Amino acid sequence: MIVVLLGVGYWVQSSPDTTGDVAAATPSGVSDYSVFVGAEDAVTVVTVYEDLQCLVCQAFEQAVGEGVDAGIESGDVRVEYRLVSFLDDASTNEYSSRDLNAPLVTLDTADVNAFKELHDAL
Repeated sequence: MIVVLLGVGYWVQSSPDTTGDVAAATPSGVSDYSVFVGAEDAVTVVTVYEDLQCLVCQAFEQAVGEGVDAGIESGDVRVEYRLVSFLDDASTNEYSSRDLNAPLVTLDTADVNAFKELHDAL
């Protein structure tokens, strides 16, 4: 028992510090679990909760996507994306979670424009 406790104590002591500056580690365009695309001073902010596997979400995106993109480009619209994965149970391979993670990893390694491009493709 003492050997286990010593081993755990050593592991905790030698583990890297993960309590660093969270703000510095947060990609630009991200706040409160949201990814923001568009000008900060846009007149209209659209909040979108979506699962990238959701067919209703896809229909919505197809219906309003071009108009929203035009608003983003003109600086009149800012979109707050809140990606969720509520359809994992509807697939056999957790597609919803994997589909959610791909644009977030892209955001982490590239920028908000790469996030938006992959989001739109998915």
